Amino acid sequence: MLSLFAGPCLDFTADILAIPLQHYAAIHRWQGRTATILLAAHVVFAMQNDRSQLQTPGDAKELLILAGSMAMLVTTTVSFLPFFRRRFYELCLRFHQALACLAAVGTGFHLRSIAGRSWLWMYIYLGVAALAALSQVGLMAFRNKTMGRTFGRAYVDHVTGTVRVSIQLSRPLKFEAGQYLLLWMPRVRLLESHPFVVTSWAEAEQGIVDLFIKPRRGFTSSLVRYSNEHVVPRLALLSGPHGVSVPVWDYEAVLMVATDHGIAAQAPYLKKLVYGYNNCRGRTRQIHLVWQVTNLGIVHAAESILNPILNDDTLDDGY
Repeated sequence: MLSLFAGPCLDFTADILAIPLQHYAAIHRWQGRTATILLAAHVVFAMQNDRSQLQTPGDAKELLILAGSMAMLVTTTVSFLPFFRRRFYELCLRFHQALACLAAVGTGFHLRSIAGRSWLWMYIYLGVAALAALSQVGLMAFRNKTMGRTFGRAYVDHVTGTVRVSIQLSRPLKFEAGQYLLLWMPRVRLLESHPFVVTSWAEAEQGIVDLFIKPRRGFTSSLVRYSNEHVVPRLALLSGPHGVSVPVWDYEAVLMVATDHGIAAQAPYLKKLVYGYNNCRGRTRQIHLVWQVTNLGIVHAAESILNPILNDDTLDDGY
């Protein structure tokens, strides 16, 4: 169960382990399910064992039984969460985090009630977890603020069903192709942040990063309303870069497939491939991009992303 609380954020822990977020999230889910099953079995065995070694008052034992029943009820409810998570993602996320904190505190008090045990390891683990949380907070503060400069500012533009966001960073950051960031704009949604893949790429650090967003519900729909009502840039804080980049320079022929706004994930790789070919940095000799779109409005919105890449493809007349 300790690995479930390895860090305050899955993205941060996945970056430390250098594995894709979806893989670490799958591991996290199965660890949670396993811990829940073990918890349910522990509660059942404790209820049947009258010779419990717990030195607690009489009412505390009833409280433990009630807590176990509630845990089993929550476990049953988990199977229905995907239905609610798609519609109330931020609410489900905060609820999940609150339950995780409650479970950690309850487990700690439960373990301390067992007599004759040394819990030095628990204090060491809490110290490591606190250090990880402070490291993430410190890293975010370092990346979002440079001495003598303001925080990052976001320019939001809505073009034919697409939201384009350009973030002027307070401190230039290095983003690899395929990496993403977590964007928080308090003036748009105070209690919500959202992950977006970075469509811009450069070999050096970037002072401005671009996002290409398909409006949906929640945070992205608020971005659309904000772009229609406000023109001035607003405060934008981010966490990142996150994610693992694919080493595309190792391949001689590359086939890229995208549909609609999925071009946002392919654009940084495409720019990196063209750059590697022009500067003899990679082995790539052929690039095939298949892009299926449902309307030309998406193509018009993506011109600012793709045209500079096509203009850079000058060697051998683009062949």
